[in-house]
Amino acid sequence: MVTWIRALVVGLAVVLLGTGHASAVGPAQPVELQPRELTRMGDAVYFFGCSGDGGCELWRTDGTGRGTRLVKDFGPGLRRVSPHMLVAADHRLFFLASDWAHGEELWTSDGTPRGTHLVKAILPGKASTFPYSGEEGKLLLPVGDRVFFGVDDGRHGWEPWVSDGTAAGTYLIKEADPKDRFSPTLWTRVGRRAFFVTGSQLWVTDGTARGTRLVKVFPHWTFSRGDQLAAMDGRLYIGGARWLWVSDGTPEGTTVVKEISSRSGASLAHLTAIRHRLWFAATTPDTGVEPWVSDGTPHGTHPVVDVALGQDPGEPSEFTRVGDQVLFTDGSSIWRSDGTRAGTQRIRTPAIEGTATPSDLVRYQGSVLFVARRYWTFRPDHLWRTDGTDRGTERITRVWPTFGGYRYAFTRVNDLLVFVGELPSAGHELWRTDGTAGGTRMVKDLQ
Repeated sequence: MVTWIRALVVGLAVVLLGTGHASAVGPAQPVELQPRELTRMGDAVYFFGCSGDGGCELWRTDGTGRGTRLVKDFGPGLRRVSPHMLVAADHRLFFLASDWAHGEELWTSDGTPRGTHLVKAILPGKASTFPYSGEEGKLLLPVGDRVFFGVDDGRHGWEPWVSDGTAAGTYLIKEADPKDRFSPTLWTRVGRRAFFVTGSQLWVTDGTARGTRLVKVFPHWTFSRGDQLAAMDGRLYIGGARWLWVSDGTPEGTTVVKEISSRSGASLAHLTAIRHRLWFAATTPDTGVEPWVSDGTPHGTHPVVDVALGQDPGEPSEFTRVGDQVLFTDGSSIWRSDGTRAGTQRIRTPAIEGTATPSDLVRYQGSVLFVARRYWTFRPDHLWRTDGTDRGTERITRVWPTFGGYRYAFTRVNDLLVFVGELPSAGHELWRTDGTAGGTRMVKDLQ
């Protein structure tokens, strides 16, 4: 009988271990963490290390293994939080998170465990305070040491708020939409002011009720994506349907720079300010998609070149300065331009064209680094460097892509670029590069 009972106990133990119900027996296995949302503040890069079950921790790195450490473990089990939308103000981080007791609320961190906490339960209970939005939603906008955002506190509806990271310093600025139809979003910084959109209305605020006003009611469906707005020389530029607009924050100072197309169906996107000129992609029924440049005047707003050349390219995007020129990608090639047709040319990269997609352009030490991506294949991507010339464009080393085509998130810290990469043997990890093959390696295996 004793032998039979002992066999039964051993058999049950094997079953429990195999199904995970006896996880307390034996040493716990380390949990692999995936870095997400790399954000620089001061001399460090902060990010979330997230496990497969959705739990995340706050980490920091200076680009070295020794300088990569956990900042805050939000807690196991039901106390686990789900943070996202990490942004950096001057001296503190802000992000959104929900936990076992609260819905989506505003959190903050000064980079220490004790200084990482919920700011305020704006909407008590488990209901979500913030609206759902994708990456381009621009839900949080840091300006100085404060952050602007739009939330519903359960009493006033969707309205603009501001926070300095304390409960007392977190408040509703002004009721911008008393009818509660749209959430304030597409927040864009211009100097010390913040512009935001509610539906088709453009607003501006300095964080006070008196300094918050309606700027202009635009045509319906003017605003649909975050890259339609950009700040340049103290003014806000807006790519609205077939017009390029500019605003100084007043109704009379909000005017059309130029009509890009006289026909409906046009769109402007990827607005990027570089050295007092605005670069963007314009799609029109007549010419298709082309890169444009503007100095803020009608005469100085014009197409740069027809990148299609009889083909069907993607939108020109990722405008990045190198020297006196601007580089951009059309989804299949890298282009260089000085803003004129004669000075706009494709950079010849036979090893990339037709086999990979150049993306993730980042300016670094007088050059531009980019990745030749091979989406949805089991082949590695390659890290490249270019100075804007054919001869000065070379492959550095191979890097493995993050699963599903996520961006590498190149972020500069201490003369290095840290990014999210993957090795088949290690999964998603934190990497670094100094622009050379020997200086491109994994920083640390996060566990």
